[in-house]
Order: sequence, then structure tokens, then C-alpha cells
Amino acid sequence: MWSRGELPIGFDKETTDPQGFVPDRDGYFEFLYDTPQQLEYCENSLIPGLNRLVNIEKILLNTNNSYKKTEVFDKIIDRDNIPSFFNDIQGEIESRQNGKEAPMMYIFIPEAHMLGTLLNMKVTEDVFKRIVRNSGKVHIHFVFMGEQQAISVGYLDVDKVLKSNVPAGCVGTRFKDQNISKVQTSFSEPVVAEDETNFFVGRIGYRLRLVTDNG
Repeated sequence: MWSRGELPIGFDKETTDPQGFVPDRDGYFEFLYDTPQQLEYCENSLIPGLNRLVNIEKILLNTNNSYKKTEVFDKIIDRDNIPSFFNDIQGEIESRQNGKEAPMMYIFIPEAHMLGTLLNMKVTEDVFKRIVRNSGKVHIHFVFMGEQQAISVGYLDVDKVLKSNVPAGCVGTRFKDQNISKVQTSFSEPVVAEDETNFFVGRIGYRLRLVTDNG
């Protein structure tokens, strides 16, 4: 998957097939965690995967100015500059739509649950929605990583977009215990283990064992 610019997340527990973010299919991706342990496994899955991607520009939006795993990224946007970054990326999307040729870009946003406050009164719901949903069509791909509960109950403009019609992602709870994805599941769905996540593409869900450097 890495050689195609895709980001494997884990292995389907039933089939052992690799599953993950496929940019051309999904556009953008949300990795939401429910516990600190899941966050650790989440990072151990995403960061080495991003590091393996070549010929792709990787940008970090440092939402709390405290993210430490910065060596993977080509560019780091500090907290105070994130609102203006979204204005700039809107212009980049429009340029690419008008024929500008540019390499694939990944934009990684840890602590994405803080984004609503950062962009409040600066980027509207409609503008944010247009950015994240149109960017993938011109090879700009957002990867959001954040607290599932905070986004689930969030009421700001960005929160509304992050929990509505998500094309693909992961949740840290059982599908029946969350409101991010519309996946239909059985009542016998087991609790999500620390090294697992519930992965979805559209309305299809999978239980994955997370990929890490140690396998």
C-alpha cells in the first residue's frame, strides 16, 4: 500500500487482509481514539506509515504546539498560523482545480478535537467542509487524529463537519456506541481491545489489529 501512496492501518481480524486509508477512494481520513492507550497504538500505526511514504509532501498542523514526533514532516504549522493555513490551502486547492500540477500532499492533524476552537469565527462550516471534501480530488489529503468523545459532543462548525458523512476512518469504541459512522453491526459486537480499532469505509465496517513497527 505504501508504494501507492496509501496508508495501511491494520489487518482485518477475520481475513488478515490489510486495510487503511486509500486517498483516491476516500479523500480524507479520521482516526479517532477513546483511551490514551489507543492513542499510543494509533500513533505507532500512523507515524511510521507516513514515514514510509515517498515523493509526497507531509505537513503537520501542530494544534497544541506540543506534538513531538515532527521529524517525519516536511513542514510544521504552529497553532497560531493554522487559521491562515486553511486560507492558503483553499487557494492551493483552487489552483490545482484550474490545472496547476503539484505532488500529492498529506496534512496530518493530531489533537483534531482542538481544531474547532482554533478555527472558530475564522473558518466557517461551509468553507471547512468545502476544503476537506474537495481537497482529495486534487491530491491533498487530510488525516485527522483526535479524541472521539470530544468530537462526538462538539458543537462548533469544524466539529459538525468532522462527525458528518465521514468517508473513511477509525473509531475507538464499538460501532453501536458511537455517532461518527453509520456502520450497521450486530448486538454481539465485542469491546475494542487496546491494539484494535474499528475501521470503516462508508457503511462497511471492519475490526482491525493495528499495524506497528513491531508488527
